[in-house]
Amino acid sequence: MNGRIKTQLANLLAQRFSMSELESLVFSLDAVDFENLEGRIKKAKAESLVAYMERRGRVEELLKQIETDRPELSDQINEIRKSLQNNRGGKPQSSYSKIPVWIIAGGSIALLLLLLVLGWRWLGNVNGEPTAVPGEFTYQVKVQDVVSGMPIQQATVTLATSSGSVPDTQITDVNGIAVFQLPNSQVDSEAILSVQKSGYRNFTQYISLKPDRLPQNVLIEPNS
Repeated sequence: MNGRIKTQLANLLAQRFSMSELESLVFSLDAVDFENLEGRIKKAKAESLVAYMERRGRVEELLKQIETDRPELSDQINEIRKSLQNNRGGKPQSSYSKIPVWIIAGGSIALLLLLLVLGWRWLGNVNGEPTAVPGEFTYQVKVQDVVSGMPIQQATVTLATSSGSVPDTQITDVNGIAVFQLPNSQVDSEAILSVQKSGYRNFTQYISLKPDRLPQNVLIEPNS
């Protein structure tokens, strides 16, 4: 801010605000103490306030507060803004310009890595290859049409294990695969596998949960 603009803003405050109104304006600004502003007369206080806000890069905040307290001064405030723009040779800097470049770059990289991880996990689930979970193993069931051999999606697959726990139900994806995450204690245990799909006969089979024989292929017959 050049000297002419500073004088213009300080004169506006001194001429259009009483001392009490100026004190009220300062009170509305964060972390500004009216008593600590230099000078005893109103004009000196106004000049000190403008200089203080400029040193801290808060001139726009001061302008907005003036508009809030005295809306009728909006035209004069806008003229000061235009002068500031012309003085800087461009538009006022946004608050983002005050953020160090290394913080912006670091945040962008972190966001990119997060998106890559999420995308990789999503693709893995679509392909029937979920991320391994400690203490558990993955059991896959692939459902196909017995006539065409095409994978069947949106089929309901249920596993009822011999442990007596609540049966686990999954839905097949676009590849006809349903994925179950089971505790390692159920490896080699017996289970009842059931498949249901509209337009097909219900399928039920006793199986042994062997994670090294995957996927468990199931062929279901269309209703006649």
